[in-house]
Amino acid sequence: MEAEIEIAGKKVHIKSSGVSPILYKTAFGQDYFNDIAHIYEVLATVPGPQDFKDKNNPDAVQAALNYQAGLGMAVIKSGIAMTMIDFLWVYAKNYDDKIPQLEEWLKSFDDMPINDFFDELMTFIDHSLQTKKV
Repeated sequence: MEAEIEIAGKKVHIKSSGVSPILYKTAFGQDYFNDIAHIYEVLATVPGPQDFKDKNNPDAVQAALNYQAGLGMAVIKSGIAMTMIDFLWVYAKNYDDKIPQLEEWLKSFDDMPINDFFDELMTFIDHSLQTKKV
């Protein structure tokens, strides 16, 4: 699976493949699938957008904003923000082996807003857990 995403105004190509777990283990010394499980555990604690609807203001846009805020807070408080950036780097490295080491790569961004890539990253993580019928 491949995609082009935009982070802080910069285009980044990412790719998920069978080598992603090996790249992750080699780079970070952590188990790819254990860290995915931890991400899902944290995300499971965040109520869905429908749970944020204010009975006095049932505006769907406000509910979505409240959901994003709750999601962002869960990511920050749990400490999985850096894990998610690690996954993003692995997928970028998988696409282009010339990507520098994580610290150098991060220096190429003015900032690293997780909301810019959260949905795409979760799609890639979900994809890595799926099997295909033959």
